[in-house]
Amino acid sequence: MNGPLHVCFRLLFYAEKANSSTEIWHEMIGRNFDAKKLCVFAWYLIERGQQPDVGFDDRKVGLVGSRLYISLCCLSGAQAFNIFNDYLFQSALEELRLIRRLLSNNQLSTTHNRIEISTKSKNKKPFRNNSRTKQTDFEQLTLEDATELRYMLCDVLDSLFVFLNRGLISSTQQSLVSLAIFLQQLMQLDFSEKSSVLSCKQISDFQRLKAFSDRSFALMHRFLDNRHAAPGVVYGRIVMPRLLFWTLENTVFPTNAHPPKLMTTYKEAMHNFIRIRMQKGSDEEIFTILLLLQNVCFRCPDRSDYRAKVAGSVVEILAYLSPRYIRDFAAFLLLTSANSKVAVRGFSVEIAVPFIKQYGKLPAFDLAKFSK
Repeated sequence: MNGPLHVCFRLLFYAEKANSSTEIWHEMIGRNFDAKKLCVFAWYLIERGQQPDVGFDDRKVGLVGSRLYISLCCLSGAQAFNIFNDYLFQSALEELRLIRRLLSNNQLSTTHNRIEISTKSKNKKPFRNNSRTKQTDFEQLTLEDATELRYMLCDVLDSLFVFLNRGLISSTQQSLVSLAIFLQQLMQLDFSEKSSVLSCKQISDFQRLKAFSDRSFALMHRFLDNRHAAPGVVYGRIVMPRLLFWTLENTVFPTNAHPPKLMTTYKEAMHNFIRIRMQKGSDEEIFTILLLLQNVCFRCPDRSDYRAKVAGSVVEILAYLSPRYIRDFAAFLLLTSANSKVAVRGFSVEIAVPFIKQYGKLPAFDLAKFSK
């Protein structure tokens, strides 16, 4: 495994240097490295790590393959050599999600095939049943194994941080979605009220982040900053479920259960994240945030506990927007108050009171319509 790791280190070394593309390609030619064959090799490693019945060492091999491929995509000039491949990138992300699940469950799953053979019956002739049934066992990860996986995953995230500065996946919607799902799941590994939502400009700053949740937020910033056409994906897949107080599986809590304190902590973190993003001044992203709030109004569960929490959350975020966007949201509320769906009308009533209380003095609003 030392060979692929050495290649990863060299690739990332050059990727961090903006003007080294010519040098790295010359070095690869001098060492008889074919870039596309290197991609195939990375693909082989990734596929090997994703097989259902492999051991811990093979899982690590898959992780090395993911880092090798993402590091190769980081290089300046990689686009000219058609290094980026949508399917291969998604395979690399799937390997990262697999490792994330192992760390989350702290156990390694192995699948065995068992052949079942029927016994004789009085009324039927004996026959052999050749069907195979899958049986999954779980092997507990040792502390050393889990620690090694964490360090290796951090190494891949370093490469991903550099890669997201390249803007290569803006035209591949499925890759955008896959990356957003991974970042959402990565955040769940160690999210807490101490998680940082700040961005990082340099790889050295990113490497100093200790928690995976901190790295997830930093990657979200990077994802949004660099021409990936990602605002709708990031806000829809990662931010919106937390504003709606959904479960970590993005479902509504049962009627006999209420969102726990952790969901409130998530909501507050997303508020801080949005506040930081607003300071970037991107009109496209601000408009996406407005659409996000409108979508939240339609998706809020028709339950009093949810309506109260979500309405307060929406009004708090509106405070970050300029009066122009607040007026647009007021017009949206007027429309939803006459919506044919009872749940939507109920939410518009729920949010009208805190909205008027906070913005009622703005002269551009005809707030008298809310009382009708």
